[in-house]
Amino acid sequence: MISFDKFIDTDFGVELIHKTENEALFVAKRRFYWHFVGVKLTSENGFIHNVLVQQHIPRYVMCEVIDSLKKIDHIAQDQAKAGRVTRTHECERVGIYSVGNSRYGFDLIYVHQGLSKEFCEYLEEDLVAFEVAKSKVKFVDDLYVLPRSKSYSKKPVSAKSKRLIEAIAFERETAKKLDARNFGIYSAFCTWKDFCEEGIKDRHFYEALVDGQYKYDAEEFYYGDFMDLALNVQNDFLDKPIWGKGIKVDRDVAVDILVKGMSQLTSIQLTQFSLMMGMHESGLFLSLAQVLGLNSYEKYIEWKTQSYQPDSEYEQDLRYEIEIIKLLGELGKDID
Repeated sequence: MISFDKFIDTDFGVELIHKTENEALFVAKRRFYWHFVGVKLTSENGFIHNVLVQQHIPRYVMCEVIDSLKKIDHIAQDQAKAGRVTRTHECERVGIYSVGNSRYGFDLIYVHQGLSKEFCEYLEEDLVAFEVAKSKVKFVDDLYVLPRSKSYSKKPVSAKSKRLIEAIAFERETAKKLDARNFGIYSAFCTWKDFCEEGIKDRHFYEALVDGQYKYDAEEFYYGDFMDLALNVQNDFLDKPIWGKGIKVDRDVAVDILVKGMSQLTSIQLTQFSLMMGMHESGLFLSLAQVLGLNSYEKYIEWKTQSYQPDSEYEQDLRYEIEIIKLLGELGKDID
């Protein structure tokens, strides 16, 4: 039997919701997201190891998924009789399924019969705020608008993306007020609206990016997989590479090349890039790799969190912030 429940719940601040001889699943409902922690026991060479896995699911995303599953609950019931689980397109985002009768499970720790009725009802509680939030979004002059809300610099909370504004409305409904100092989808929206919506024209911004990259001597250090990724980004995105082994480009020429390349980014991609640079110090090419889809977010999380204890506050913040940055890209993909 798993004997370390007390360490997981106290270290991560989560509660046990499912347990078998070899697996356990824990959860906590945070301000803006659901935090799941799974533990699996494995045996290798006669030794028992515990494998810890985590998932941070924005509460708005969870509502979208649960809402989609509730609408086909009757189908899920029929599928469950045949021993199959049911998923919708929305489920692919977070690995959730239904077994009918408003019972859900998570691929993180697979439970064929679904989790307890009490927990599934707990998951559904946010649906009330979800529907209220959607009702408050208006369509005015070809834009979706959240009345009586402004960005940090007092611009209207409006965009071409209905889902983006609904997500902000949901955050206001559940948190009771919007505060850009608490990083969530609204805070990410403010970065877009206030700084990136019209692009970044200041050449100093791009000069700083090149200068920051040129501090790293590509000839002196071994960069492993990152060097390959950096070259892939440059070959796909820039007229020619500006950094790497054997690559010598004048600084001002490199800035010109980078300015031209980054002009291809949408304003949402530019926002994601800026957030990763500012919040995670992710560097020029790793940040570009993320927004261009050349590196998985799973790999990004692995690289950014590998130096921290899984239960540390900083590690948890990183995982959550990455999910919000990823979500901004999904919600705003049709804006530009």
